Amino acid sequence: MRLYAAAVDFSVIIVLFITLHMVTSGRVAAADAAPQDIFIFFGYFIVTTGILGQTAGKFAAGIIVVDREGRVPGLPLAIPREMLGKFVSVVTLGIGFAWILYDHDRQGLHDKIAGTYVVKKSDAGVPGMLGRILRRENRDERK
Repeated sequence: MRLYAAAVDFSVIIVLFITLHMVTSGRVAAADAAPQDIFIFFGYFIVTTGILGQTAGKFAAGIIVVDREGRVPGLPLAIPREMLGKFVSVVTLGIGFAWILYDHDRQGLHDKIAGTYVVKKSDAGVPGMLGRILRRENRDERK
């Protein structure tokens, strides 16, 4: 589900950058636009994870990021998780992400650094958004 969520998130990021590139007449996603591109990229992950506990991809997958008490992590945990933790996970050639497969709590290195967990959202079905759409259609058919 996390891989599915990542694929959805990167699709959203690509659409976001293409749209911003067109709207700003090429000032975003251009060769000399690295600072604002990095800000937008990390901002998407930090703000959505910190405030909502989930990005668009995690919402679609029916999963959520929580802290040790099961609450949405907030910005103080989202910043090290999304910036430092994921950077370390990438520069270790993906070992920080592969760690998820072998860890008892299914935490990646970025989760270990921030003290967060990714769990199935209690009101979500599998595969997340698709499950919610199908359940809604089944209710409509019964009426």
